[in-house]
Amino acid sequence: MSITTQFEQNKSELGKLAKLFTDLGGVRKVAESLRLMANSAQREKTRLVNSLVSNSNCAFSRADLERFDNATLTKLAATITPNSVLTEGDEPLFWLEELD
Repeated sequence: MSITTQFEQNKSELGKLAKLFTDLGGVRKVAESLRLMANSAQREKTRLVNSLVSNSNCAFSRADLERFDNATLTKLAATITPNSVLTEGDEPLFWLEELD
């Protein structure tokens, strides 16, 4: 591929990116949205890590858990949480074992 062709492709892609930023409210609006999403993801990660650290069934340390991404933490929490039904906040209203 020639340098001219690469330049034209890059120019086209930059044009699309500029239009996208404009459509989304400009660079500042996009940056603010990204900051909000990052903050929200960090709060969720903190909540998941705290929940897992307090779970006696979790064999991972806080340092171990903090290395995982949110998707992995969510799966881990679902895997080691005892079977419960109908939660209110973070506490189950009853355990399935209580129904036996």
